[in-house]
Amino acid sequence: MANEELAIIEHSTLSDKAAARVTERLSSRIVGYDVARAAAIFGMMIINFWVTLARDSVGDGFTASLLAPLWGRAAATFVMLAGIGVSLLTREARQSPEKIREKQRLLLKRALF
Repeated sequence: MANEELAIIEHSTLSDKAAARVTERLSSRIVGYDVARAAAIFGMMIINFWVTLARDSVGDGFTASLLAPLWGRAAATFVMLAGIGVSLLTREARQSPEKIREKQRLLLKRALF
């Protein structure tokens, strides 16, 4: 019975630690950046849909007039926000060489997968 109680205590401690890490990560997020990134991804989806499926059939109609302002801007916003994301990811690495190597490996993994 003592082993089961110990397992429950260890599990709750691990859960508390995991919850604290999640809370810390969420509190350090930049909400405006997340909203801008979501808008850029949504814009890219709309433009890619338009290019792939509907561009020939849309022509100069109402839908084309709605989507024309997004053309090029969604991609530019997406790329700019990706660069800002890399900058935010690596800003703490400027303080130590070990962190630089760690962040370089992380960026390489993300680029490959």
